[in-house]
Amino acid sequence: GYYFFIFFIPIVLIGTDPLLLLICYSINSLYQYSCHSQYLKFPKFLDCIFITPRTHRVHHDQEIKHQHSNFGGTLNIWDRIFGTYIGSISTFIPGIKGYEQHNLIKMEIDPVISYVKSLRK
Repeated sequence: GYYFFIFFIPIVLIGTDPLLLLICYSINSLYQYSCHSQYLKFPKFLDCIFITPRTHRVHHDQEIKHQHSNFGGTLNIWDRIFGTYIGSISTFIPGIKGYEQHNLIKMEIDPVISYVKSLRK
């Protein structure tokens, strides 16, 4: 969302240079973009330390057990500590089971509609 900057206000108030913060945020955003790319291939040995496209895509698989894994943004140490790390998987089907996967608007809206309907019950 557009409200992310609110979390940076305390960091700037304690004296961090806003330009440095912007540079770090930009580098992190580029790395996150790379982790969501199916076209970038990182050397396999990096999977031991970093979240890579190969390991992060597990998080976006249709299998529920895979969706509850590999949450890390850069390093996978936290997933390893909390037992949520799964190495790369051989079969990968992206998306949410039961929802249209080829229509971007439906992909974004249908799960929200289902969730709101479940709240009304």
